[in-house]
Amino acid sequence: MAKRRDKYYTWEEFKPIALAMNISSIADYKNKRKVDPKLPSDPQRFYSEMDSWSIFTGRRSKKSAAEFYSWEEFEKIIINKGINSFKKYIEIYKTDDRLPSDPYKLYPEFEGWLKFSGRENQGFTYDPYPWSELVNILEKAEVKNLRDYTILSRKDKRLYWDPARYYPQWESWSMFSRKQRLNIFYSWSKTQRLLSFFKISSEESYETLRKEYIYLPEKPHIYYSEWPGSWKSFTKSNFHAWEKFLEILKLFNIKNLDDYLIIQIKDSKLPTNPILEYPQWEGWGLEYNTTARYSYKEFRQVVKKLRIDTKEQYITCYKEDPHLPSAPHIEYSEDWFNWPHALSKPLNSIHTSEFLKFKRISNFIDYQALSLSDESLVKDPVTEFNLDNFDELLSLRIYSAKEILKYCTRNEIYSANEYDKEHADKQAHLPRSYRAEGYNGWRSIVPEKPWFYGIPDKYKNWALDADEFIKTGKNIALRQQGESMSAQISFNATKPAA
Repeated sequence: MAKRRDKYYTWEEFKPIALAMNISSIADYKNKRKVDPKLPSDPQRFYSEMDSWSIFTGRRSKKSAAEFYSWEEFEKIIINKGINSFKKYIEIYKTDDRLPSDPYKLYPEFEGWLKFSGRENQGFTYDPYPWSELVNILEKAEVKNLRDYTILSRKDKRLYWDPARYYPQWESWSMFSRKQRLNIFYSWSKTQRLLSFFKISSEESYETLRKEYIYLPEKPHIYYSEWPGSWKSFTKSNFHAWEKFLEILKLFNIKNLDDYLIIQIKDSKLPTNPILEYPQWEGWGLEYNTTARYSYKEFRQVVKKLRIDTKEQYITCYKEDPHLPSAPHIEYSEDWFNWPHALSKPLNSIHTSEFLKFKRISNFIDYQALSLSDESLVKDPVTEFNLDNFDELLSLRIYSAKEILKYCTRNEIYSANEYDKEHADKQAHLPRSYRAEGYNGWRSIVPEKPWFYGIPDKYKNWALDADEFIKTGKNIALRQQGESMSAQISFNATKPAA
């Protein structure tokens, strides 16, 4: 052990070096440590003095629930500061370490920002479910396809009209069917790797993990015959560390399972099946290198160069490059948003809004700077997504009927049919008219045509002046005079040219 420690810097030597490296994430450190063999692969495990990565990355470290405000304290702060939207919350979240990044996850009592906005008392209840709640609802309802979902969404307005667009975690409808999921739960080997990787030590931490990996069964101790009998088996390891394991493979030139079993019998710290112990393991015959993983930025560039367009395509061909991880969402957990972003695909309006929250972007200048280095972001989101302004993007949600009416007025749309055919579904935030919250016939989403609609543009200023004149008339004579003026304008506009 002493020899191993002599290979690396002491904590006093390591700390100033790590600070000078300007580390932005764990993945960034792994990439930068390639140039210096005296930097350990896992400093948090190697140095007992290191509490968290936040001292080097500047990011917040993970806290226990006890380190955040209680629900009563949180609610009081939100009310006193007049916070009624996520956009406003982010502003104070950055200034107070005891505020959680996601109130939904920490506080069971949190029901959304509507409660603090005053809109709840006005009958406005549209606030899509968080992902974990959606999974439970659709699983209980045994939703198998879009038809089942549409029927259910008519009864519950909090069900987003197109969940595949709204939720980055979305994969397929089979995610919510118990009957289908019985056949698609993870194998025991993959489940064991996940539990060991995340060091799951209790049923509570397992349930938290299931919210993100829903192909994990609800009761693993019943579903898997291989269950070890205790959660503790996933937090302890009597085997060699990954780096030492690779050194042994290289030393004995191990290329296949037969060769490995010969030395495994002589060393009790070598697992019978490496795939169960090491999440990084991808099979025999590969040249493993603990320092060879791409950074997330490099990963996106390589995947684009390989012309990988879908998650399924990546799974089938990632082994062509030994530097590509089998589970990029785990390898790049701190930078990972969703698959479209990882594959450098343009993000739709809803995903862009969620991505800005993920990156804590709160103004257009920061957005522009980010978009220069991220091709998943459009250069001009206001024009591309047909929004009123950039602030709307920061808190963008599915439009209600009232918001569609504003949209149609701004874009001079006077027909529900025109809206549904040419605008709805073209953007993730624009639903079909009949799906909109508060929809009560076509008059609730499109404005009435003005009397001068359809006249040539050169007469529009006259028409607008006449319209204003009519509105300011104080008696019948003046109104009649204004109406006569309007009629004359309409006649001149439609009169054939001489």
